[in-house]
Amino acid sequence: MPKKTAAAPGSGPAKGRSTKELAQDGLVMSTNSSSIVSKRSVEHIYYPDEPHFFRFFVSRYQRRSPLINRGYHLRLHVIDVAVRNFLRRPSSKQKVVVNLGAGSDVVPWQCMTRYPEECQGAKFIDIDFPDLMGKKRRIVQEAPELHSVLTGLEYGDDQSDLLLTSNEYVQIGCDLRQLKRVEDALSQVITIQECEFIFIAEVSITYMETEAADSVIQWASTLGHAEFCLLEQILPDGADHPFAEMMVRHFNKLKTPIKSVDRYPTLRAQQERFNRLGWVHADAHSLWSAWSSDRYLSTEERMKLNDIEPFDEWEEMAIFTSHYCIVSAHTRPDVLPPCADLRVEEGQQQNSPASSLQVGTTYTDCGKTCLRRFGAPMKFQDQLGREFLGNACGLGGVSRVRSIDLYTDRQDDASIDALSVGPSSRMCHTIVDLGTHGQLLAGGRASPSSAFRDCWRFDAIARSWQKTADLPQPLYRHSATRLSQSSLALVVGGKTDATSVSKTCLLYQPDVGWTECVIGGAEYVPVFGAVLVSYPDSIAPDSDSGGPTTAFHGLLIGGMLEDGTMAKQALYWRLSLRGTEKPEIHFNAVSNSDDSEHAQKNGEWPVNSTLWRYGASAVMGDDGKLLIIGGVIEDRVIPKDEELLLISVSNSQIRIAATAPIIQPGAASPAVIPRPCLLGISVCATASGELVVMNGGATCYSFGTYWNQGTYSLRYSLPESSSPPESSAPVSWRFRKTVEITDAAADLANATAFQQATKPDPATM
Repeated sequence: MPKKTAAAPGSGPAKGRSTKELAQDGLVMSTNSSSIVSKRSVEHIYYPDEPHFFRFFVSRYQRRSPLINRGYHLRLHVIDVAVRNFLRRPSSKQKVVVNLGAGSDVVPWQCMTRYPEECQGAKFIDIDFPDLMGKKRRIVQEAPELHSVLTGLEYGDDQSDLLLTSNEYVQIGCDLRQLKRVEDALSQVITIQECEFIFIAEVSITYMETEAADSVIQWASTLGHAEFCLLEQILPDGADHPFAEMMVRHFNKLKTPIKSVDRYPTLRAQQERFNRLGWVHADAHSLWSAWSSDRYLSTEERMKLNDIEPFDEWEEMAIFTSHYCIVSAHTRPDVLPPCADLRVEEGQQQNSPASSLQVGTTYTDCGKTCLRRFGAPMKFQDQLGREFLGNACGLGGVSRVRSIDLYTDRQDDASIDALSVGPSSRMCHTIVDLGTHGQLLAGGRASPSSAFRDCWRFDAIARSWQKTADLPQPLYRHSATRLSQSSLALVVGGKTDATSVSKTCLLYQPDVGWTECVIGGAEYVPVFGAVLVSYPDSIAPDSDSGGPTTAFHGLLIGGMLEDGTMAKQALYWRLSLRGTEKPEIHFNAVSNSDDSEHAQKNGEWPVNSTLWRYGASAVMGDDGKLLIIGGVIEDRVIPKDEELLLISVSNSQIRIAATAPIIQPGAASPAVIPRPCLLGISVCATASGELVVMNGGATCYSFGTYWNQGTYSLRYSLPESSSPPESSAPVSWRFRKTVEITDAAADLANATAFQQATKPDPATM
């Protein structure tokens, strides 16, 4: 080991730091404690066949939620891939891995275990505050599993910046704002000119003042052949995005604000940051795009993760990982990182539609009385024919709920009650209006590995639930639609358990039950969470089909594949019924390959990634145009201006006719309308022409849960419409009450009395 020279005291306060600033440093160091508990959870669950190193830094194992586990697994994996690729790249220089703000990370031991040959001659260097590195040094001293793999091991004293040195691993206790001290310490253990570096900063330098963080990035670019892997938060769609709001508030509450997001909120800003600070090439992409990229994970690897831990929080994972960026930067001109995700941002602007929807929106605050997501919408009428909307079951504030939230557009106290015997608590189910045959509830789930097959029909006249034929297999996250104005329902795809996607298409007939359709056409790939709609008209049967009684048609768009990546398919389907024969459904791809110039002249644009959505709601208009609301897309968060997407299909061509935010900029409103989280929502089209968005929200990683605490009622039209929505503002819908559902035997015995007691009195309506 190179002879050590005297260094300035490493445990003293950084020059010029006030007592308040030093206290702030302590708060930043405390973020390490929560992080390593989560990383320990990932290590325990996802890496059962590897030595566990985080266990030495965590006093008590705590299993985190599947969402936190999956998020931290991806974070750790991205860093691991960056270091692995760096170690494997041929070089005549010594490889040096520098972890900036390393905390209790165990990258050196993991790499030496996973890539022993590539680690020969390499050196790992952890840099962090002296107090934090001092604790890490003590743990290494006390754990044979950690120090036994290190050769030439020496421990420095508390007055040295070099707290631990060895041939393989070094600890430097130094404030990263003191870059001269950092470089002096590096010079004592390596010959900088003879080394090639990768610098890792995983959610660390963002806690520094932005100028200081920029200085670290710029300094690293001056050390010859170098690579930088930065992973930190961004605000891709502004600070008012619900997830961004929760994330920023969380760190502010801890008094550890993330500071880089103000100056570098987007992928492009991060790329330009590195280019400006001395890096020849820089590639910025989201953590969400890394999930679906073969550069990081193969299809087989993604699917294997579901075998390890059941997971169904895809919307939450998408918005969380869309708010984290990965920057891969190089000083070597011969190392060119891919820039696919930057092209996504550029393509977003190039493919923006020529038209923007005109949207009128009203908002009614419901408070915390109706917190619910992943329910299913229903419609009701009282004895006077007045309309009520409902949102049935779903996930409540604490657990899955077994109730229906009722909404009304009136100010009186009129209401309805439903016979309380009915389906059990569930989420990710569907409800389809079958006209005179009531409303069909199908499937759903408890946990991701506990799917339901039971189905129920709600009788609008008796206001009671009746058990009907079970699904042939358990299903949740399936897509369902009423076939035109018939009493038939079509179900496509869905998940049968935590790992499998249904390959079937099912037809429900009230008098028959469920029948599996014969599938034709080569284009269909089984999905879950897709948009499925039926056109309002039935169509004439094929002339050579042998005389089917009826045929229906519609669209299937987006959804998610079995490996958890977005399905890029838009399919036109045609369902034919031939008496007693099995129904047949044929899928054909809807193309977007015709001339872009022609499309633009008609006020439309070719589709882009914003069309392929998962978990979105959709409404088919009488004009045959499809309105898609919310959900998530690949690579990035849905921009505010594309929350609403109007789709046009003609001559087997699909186009984006218009987009819009759910809250129109500058719209007149008696109060500020909060921006909704358009995940887990329930959407109903009313008889008077409104679209009503009920409930919804998302768990925002470890930052808390965002709930929509009100109801959004909207009308929309294209700019050329003669009746813009502003001239007829949508009626406000408000929360009325919650009706519980039970299976108590007493309810069955008292059903008649219950109905008589709750019958509305016309005199009070």
